[in-house]
Amino acid sequence: MTQFRPKYITFDCYGTLTNFQMAEAAQKIYGAQLDAAKMARFIKNFAAYRLDEILGDWKPYNEVLHNAVERTCRKNGVKFQRRVNHGMTHSLYISDPNGYGVEVLYELPREVWGDNIQAGLDYVENLPTEGDEAFIDDTNYPRFEKK
Repeated sequence: MTQFRPKYITFDCYGTLTNFQMAEAAQKIYGAQLDAAKMARFIKNFAAYRLDEILGDWKPYNEVLHNAVERTCRKNGVKFQRRVNHGMTHSLYISDPNGYGVEVLYELPREVWGDNIQAGLDYVENLPTEGDEAFIDDTNYPRFEKK
């Protein structure tokens, strides 16, 4: 019987064994827009920016990923089809290698939308997809209070 002996094991803050397949996910999401050489550079940049983001002041992991993705996309010229602030999520739309649309999102804190889920679901704010404005994520979220 062969025993698996990993070189590294990663756990999240709750003690859950994790295997973040970031390079594979980046390949699936952005591969349609970049040739092999550019994709290899994208993956290296993405790893470097994630490390850079965690070496600064503490921030939630969704912000680490958001910042690293945006910095990597900017450096590598990845085009955004659409950016939208929904009441419950911030979403970025791109194309996968087969040309299908992919939504990359992070969920906003529950205190933003938890008192009025329907208002959060109904809210849509379209954002710029080009230029410096495409890389700004406003954290002054609208709050959805009980009716």
